[in-house]
Amino acid sequence: MRVLERLANWIDFGVSLLCAVFLALFVVEFQAGRILASSATVRTHKTAVIVACIVVAALLFLGAVLRACLAIARSDQGRYLIYETPNGRVSIRAASVAQALNRAVRTVTEVADARIELAIPKGSNQPIEVRVRCRLYDRPNLLASQDRIRACVRARYRELFPGEEDLPVQVLVEHILFEAPGPKPLPLPRPGAAGSEEESEPGPPLRPQYPVG
Repeated sequence: MRVLERLANWIDFGVSLLCAVFLALFVVEFQAGRILASSATVRTHKTAVIVACIVVAALLFLGAVLRACLAIARSDQGRYLIYETPNGRVSIRAASVAQALNRAVRTVTEVADARIELAIPKGSNQPIEVRVRCRLYDRPNLLASQDRIRACVRARYRELFPGEEDLPVQVLVEHILFEAPGPKPLPLPRPGAAGSEEESEPGPPLRPQYPVG
């Protein structure tokens, strides 16, 4: 069923691409006056016809490209990594391994977000490289942050597959996030302010200490 679905997607891609090319050629010939030149109705709405053909051709081409990209992405997600063990062969989906490595990378303090891809050559069942696309928080030493990311990926990969050789890790920093400043502290009372207020308040009247004649 999957084979038929892929075949249908590629046929749809080819038909959409051919229709887009046909409409583009039609616009060129129609603009030059070699097609439908004798029709008065078409000449009246010439601009509308050209714009409509260009829009439809662009949508067909864009849809064909998107379907091709989705088909390629699905084929990559469906690939398996194959490992030989003493008890037999083990097949693990590459997307699951990338997800496990991704969770480990997100535990690094400097990492705001990350996305991991495994580079697997055509016809191979083993990755040759790990690509980490991430966004980092602003820190004084970004090179040290990349070293920690590489160490985290290698350590997690060794946990998943003991005995396997370490893979090269390529870190691609797509964005640096600047943290927003925290809330401003409340102003502290000035020293002596309370005492001065108390001293300024009038006290009870003093009684005279000598007899008044």
